[in-house]
Amino acid sequence: HFGLCGGCALQHLDPAAQLVLKQRELADALQRIGQAEPQEWLPPLSGPVWNYRRRARLGAKYVRKKGRTLVGFRERSGPYVADLAGCEILVPPVDRLIAPLAALIEGLSIREALPQVEVAVGDIATLVMRVLEPPTTEDLAAFAAFESQHGCRVLLQPGGLDTIRRLDGSPPEPLHYRLPRHGLEYEFLASDFVQINASINEQLVDLALEQLALEADAQVLDLFC
Repeated sequence: HFGLCGGCALQHLDPAAQLVLKQRELADALQRIGQAEPQEWLPPLSGPVWNYRRRARLGAKYVRKKGRTLVGFRERSGPYVADLAGCEILVPPVDRLIAPLAALIEGLSIREALPQVEVAVGDIATLVMRVLEPPTTEDLAAFAAFESQHGCRVLLQPGGLDTIRRLDGSPPEPLHYRLPRHGLEYEFLASDFVQINASINEQLVDLALEQLALEADAQVLDLFC
């Protein structure tokens, strides 16, 4: 899919070369924008090369000329949805849910009124369906069957973020992720921001604390800007 799909930009490079390029771009930005140059570069953090992305926003489009539904990231050079069968970057099980998702949406009465699927994975894979029309009873049954078959959670979003609900209309339960070395567990909603690469985020927290060399009773805030 590389070259067509806009979800990735560096998959033509060896993983080690990707890190070199990212560091070069960071160094250039620091110097050009911030007029700053680090006194020391620490070795770059690295993690799984595949199946690391736990959040994504996928487009969905029923294409009348093709007579089928596409689900995936937008194409790199245009507004169209890339024709994907799977995604090697997304964490399991959503890496293999793109084709089943397309089949699900294609069978709905509202297939032309479902333009987006938000993916969030914590202790369970969660799919937030942006629905521009109310789903029918049959649609809701199809969503429920998909949940059961694939061990995931389907949420519906008819309006703003505050309208996200379970299939039965109840509020969504939070997801969780953990920093086991520090005994921390975080709750987040499928619509909340979390760093997409859990392995790198965990390493980054560990490295920051190591570099700070704090006393045992110190308190640390993890702030994202």
